[in-house]
Amino acid sequence: MKNALLIAALCLTFFAAGVPVHGTTYATWIMIWHGSDQAWWKADMSPRVQVGDDWKALDWVDKAQVEAHLDGIKKAGVSVVVADLTNGWKWLDNRCKLIQSLCAKKGLTFCVGENSHGNTAQFESHAQDIWNNFAGPMAANHDTYFQYRSKPLIACYGIRSWVKDYQDSTGEFRRKFNLVWSSGEDSDKDKWGWQLEPWVGSIPSKDAMFVSALVASADEVPFYQTVRYNVSGYNLTVPNGSYTVALKFFEPNYDKTGVRVFGAKIQVKQVIETLDIFAKAGKNHALVSLSRILK
Repeated sequence: MKNALLIAALCLTFFAAGVPVHGTTYATWIMIWHGSDQAWWKADMSPRVQVGDDWKALDWVDKAQVEAHLDGIKKAGVSVVVADLTNGWKWLDNRCKLIQSLCAKKGLTFCVGENSHGNTAQFESHAQDIWNNFAGPMAANHDTYFQYRSKPLIACYGIRSWVKDYQDSTGEFRRKFNLVWSSGEDSDKDKWGWQLEPWVGSIPSKDAMFVSALVASADEVPFYQTVRYNVSGYNLTVPNGSYTVALKFFEPNYDKTGVRVFGAKIQVKQVIETLDIFAKAGKNHALVSLSRILK
């Protein structure tokens, strides 16, 4: 069996503390390097995106697919599109300019995620590229570049020490931007990355984000906008009493039955023997599997 896919991380961080999500800004990373112009790309590979009635391999070279993907992002309530350039800088110009122009057309904002591997000189060079082409006053769609605390933003993917070095650097173009740490490493206060560790709990933050526009046709879209993989369980301490527990899932990766099948227990009691989300709801659709009163 595959491990269950837990989709409640964002909700536990914000809702369990009684904090409403109204007024929150949602962002999603887009894998801009994932396209049919790459030798490793295949038409039947994952991830996939729905274009019309068809599911297609993610291809940021296909303008129709780019439009459909951005439409889905906006429909999901996400307003900031982070172009993922962490796997290389060569996609900065034409591909990013197309996406930023479409964001301007659709009322979305845009920014760049980069990875200089701790090299502050390279980071300064990247900041200059971003300023000249996307965020600075001479850039064609600079009004669309996402402003974070009164400056344009660069999302920095890397280990903690690299990002600290970027933040401490004083280059001309670095100083034109605000920076946020954004990675899948350990949680930290006000980090744009995972902010919930099963063995620790949520990290109190005024500004924490890792959101993906994944779920179609859900009444509770914000609930489904983050995922955690390979989680064996959560321990939540609550007062004694009766509770309604709803287990909510979606399948973001697979588009056939039998690939992700799992069970679930609540308070040691088996409440789901076998569940195949795709068989029940399809890909990228919310599924509420059960609701029970527990004492």
